[in-house]
Amino acid sequence: MAIADDNAFELPKLRSSFTLENDTEFLENDNVAGTALLFLLFDKFFDVKFCPYQPLDAAPVFAAISKKHDVNDLATSPADSSIIASASGDTSIRIWSLDPVHANRPCLVILAGEANEGSVAFYGDCILSRACHDNVISLWRIEGFSSTNPPPTESEAPTAQTTVPTNYEEASRLTRSAFVPTISPQCPSQYTMLLQFHTPNCGPQFFMRFKLHFVPDQHPVLAFCNAAGNVFFWDFERLVAYREFMEALRDPGRDKGKQLPHPSWMRPVKGRPKDLKGRHGGGDKDVSSAFRAEAIRLNEEIGGDYNVETLETWASRYSQDDPHEPLKAHKTESSSANFVGRQTAWSPGGEWCVVVGSSNQALILQRWSNKGSTSRTSASASAPPSASTQNGTA
Repeated sequence: MAIADDNAFELPKLRSSFTLENDTEFLENDNVAGTALLFLLFDKFFDVKFCPYQPLDAAPVFAAISKKHDVNDLATSPADSSIIASASGDTSIRIWSLDPVHANRPCLVILAGEANEGSVAFYGDCILSRACHDNVISLWRIEGFSSTNPPPTESEAPTAQTTVPTNYEEASRLTRSAFVPTISPQCPSQYTMLLQFHTPNCGPQFFMRFKLHFVPDQHPVLAFCNAAGNVFFWDFERLVAYREFMEALRDPGRDKGKQLPHPSWMRPVKGRPKDLKGRHGGGDKDVSSAFRAEAIRLNEEIGGDYNVETLETWASRYSQDDPHEPLKAHKTESSSANFVGRQTAWSPGGEWCVVVGSSNQALILQRWSNKGSTSRTSASASAPPSASTQNGTA
């Protein structure tokens, strides 16, 4: 039984949390320095993963890791479970094979690098990434790249860099791609930023990673926890639904005598008197002036169906018009203000989300509680962005 549309748009709610006791405090006191070192190593979770091979109707199982080793992350190939990629503290990526034929030399290739990227994931042919200190998660498109095309030849592949960039501007100039020659000379850009997602209050923390739940017939949902115990969620299908709703709202042929029904998760904001609005009006505080200007223009265009504060709040969460204006979270769940989230994981069926971090604490979040099946067919959600996509996320 497919769940209703409102349920498909539901985002996780914090259900429980637990903290594992740090047993290093019971060690003998004759090695104070060693005890302190062990405390630093074991007082936080660094990683969490669900078992990916269970049937969707089985109880999900996850494992949390409390000590940061030289290997920061592992990923199993979705096409061949015997192929594993590891990300190491030396900034390299190694590809391993569990096939018995490679028992003597299981490491197939080492991909060396000179940069530290906090978190990265594919979304179709596009890339989601987050770097330390940026306070945003960015969605990129590699110009000229399509996963349906054959790999570039050896002669087309970029050669190794010998210069280490010292700042953002220099790093941009040194970035090279094997796919630029496949597009027209009028479009020399190697990559295009499509969207940014706002992740405030992360401070100088490193090793804070997001997770994208992206499976067939479900909405793609991005999750991230900051350094203040706030878990942020963005439903990519909401961006599509918002765009379609605004196009219908702008339609000059619609009956303006009837208010267009809006999705249940797009709640109108009650306007406040002018003398109480201050700089940001009655909507969200800290909303970009670009979203404010967009809301004022739209309010005049549609004839006042929704007030400026409502349109401003909606745009700050769902508008894809300006890729340089980070979108606020569609939902925020809060725990302790002292909790620093390190890693996020989704159960294979998308019902459970677990966040782990400081103090060996884990947050357990759930959606679709007592709602039956979680499957839902959605054409736009099932079709991730490809190289042919020019705007937005669908």
